[in-house]
Amino acid sequence: MVVVYSNPNCTACEQTKRFLTVKGIEFESKMISDSPEVFALIEEKGYASAPVVVAGDDSWSGFRLDKLNSLVEEK
Repeated sequence: MVVVYSNPNCTACEQTKRFLTVKGIEFESKMISDSPEVFALIEEKGYASAPVVVAGDDSWSGFRLDKLNSLVEEK
């Protein structure tokens, strides 16, 4: 399962969710501020931008077309 942690008024967050929707990849959308479970990951990885995407054992921050395309290939 893919989880997209986002912030309000975040263009990169909306782009990421739109990409996943168009490509037919199921995901759960959560707000970073409402998701204490992601705080440790953000700190550990040093993520400084939203969204934070968690896909299985992989994670990244920001709009990462390379990572998103790899999800499509795995589908």
